Amino acid sequence: MPAPKLPASVKVGHRDIAIVLASRAELDGAYGDFLDDAQRIRIDKSRKPQSQAETLIHEILHACWPSHWTLVGDVEETFVSALAPMLAAVWRDNPALVAWLSHNLGA
Repeated sequence: MPAPKLPASVKVGHRDIAIVLASRAELDGAYGDFLDDAQRIRIDKSRKPQSQAETLIHEILHACWPSHWTLVGDVEETFVSALAPMLAAVWRDNPALVAWLSHNLGA
């Protein structure tokens, strides 16, 4: 079975965020980034599939985090409480993304 194709976008809440592959130079040495103003996630195209999948999850979590929230109290619980519902919605709303991540994380 051929590898699933990287989806062109991910739905996070009400936003459709583009997913693009980029060179390490374009990413200033990072594995990936989330550009809120551009509504775009960039992933280092030179990384192996498992690394790309993990980086994509990381950048999706950045997209889920409300920029106006500040951390108070138990930091771990704050993160989990804030991100879990949005991440669950991302999984529900993006079956092609889930298939791609599942394939590459199991590779």
